[in-house]
Parts: sequence; structure tokens; C-alpha cells
Amino acid sequence: MSPIGGCPWHSTVWQTYDYDLDVNGAYYGSRKGCEPVHVQANAGDWTVLVANHTPRRIDGATVTATVYDLTGRRLDRKQQAISVAASATATAFAMPIQSGYPDLHLLRLDLHDRHGARLSSNTYWRYRDPSDVQALNTAPRTRLQLTVHKGHQQLTATVTNVGRTVAAMVRIALRDGAGHRVLPAFYSDNYLWLLPGESTEVVVTWPDGTHLAGTPRVGVDAYNADAVTR
Repeated sequence: MSPIGGCPWHSTVWQTYDYDLDVNGAYYGSRKGCEPVHVQANAGDWTVLVANHTPRRIDGATVTATVYDLTGRRLDRKQQAISVAASATATAFAMPIQSGYPDLHLLRLDLHDRHGARLSSNTYWRYRDPSDVQALNTAPRTRLQLTVHKGHQQLTATVTNVGRTVAAMVRIALRDGAGHRVLPAFYSDNYLWLLPGESTEVVVTWPDGTHLAGTPRVGVDAYNADAVTR
């Protein structure tokens, strides 16, 4: 299929990267699913499990599942201690969609080790019917705050949701001094969901020899938030 004007290429790279080397949301979802230690939910019955693809056993970890509505209000929460053998999986509990949940809501999964360090985090936007996703079109607006620390061939961007509702699909983009996208550029994470008051740090790098028109800048926006550039 032709790559002109969009993402479609052969099925092996569909929605992963564009002809101009821009990286799409599917890349970050795929990378998340391939992390060595990963917490996930089975979309069939919403059973939460931990996959350990490392040669080391994980003992004394904690799995937490939290349900939020689009304003960031917590609706439900479950937590359980868990241990996972090397190169194995372990099931925690089920977190099915309850009758009292909104038609579109978030399920946030977190895995922490025995010392409280985060090992994995995963956010699902769940719905009863695909048409429920249209609720994003009327979701309350929020505001993003951005701070940037610059280094050689690298920027560290800290994005904070300073509004009172969830920031949906937060996207960070590196631009040159003229405002043009810098491609390729590499991001430690992207296409994020941020709860009210939540921050995330993203490291942005680009190849040696990349021509930049002026000082590089970082822009961030969300589906329900205006763009901010620093």
C-alpha cells in the first residue's frame, strides 16, 4: 500500500512508523507489551497478570489496579501481593467492567517491587461499545505544563497535567527553531494518559549530524489540551 499521506505500509510496520520516520502510537504500545517485566489485563475477561521475561524470580511485588472516570475521579481499586517465577507469568485478580462504571473509563495497572520501585505501568481505556469512545470528543478540557532541560543531542521534557481532568493521548514532539518537526527523533515514551496532577519525564534524542534550523524546542499537546512549546 502507498505510504503517501499517511501511515499505511506493509503489515509488518502498519501504524508503527511513517515514510518520513515519524513514530506513531502503535510503536509505544508494542514496546510496552514487549517490556521484560510487564503488567497487563486480558481484554476478554480483564484478568490481571504479570509476565516476567527475565531469568530472575520476582518476589514480594505488588499489583494495583485502579479505575478512573475521565475527570480522574477514582471509582474502584484492587491490590495484591504477587511473586513471579523466572520466565513465567502469574495471575493476580480479575477487574471486569462493573455496571456502575461509565461507558468509557480508564484502568490503570501498576506493578511495584518490594521496595516500592515501579516495575511496570499500563493504562487501558475501556468501553462497552466502540461508539463509547466518542465521549472523548466532549471530555472536559485540561491544561499541560512543560519544563525542558537541554543537553548535547538530548532533551529531557517533564510534562504535568495541571488541570482537573484526565489528559488524553498526550503527545510530545521535537521541533527545530523554525517550528518544523525533527525526524527522526527518539522518545523514551509518548502518547500518554495523565491523571490530574500527574507528571511524566520523557527523554528526547536525535541522531548525530541532524540539521536543525535554530535551537531545538519541544511541543506537547493532548486530545483535550492545547499545545505548549518550550
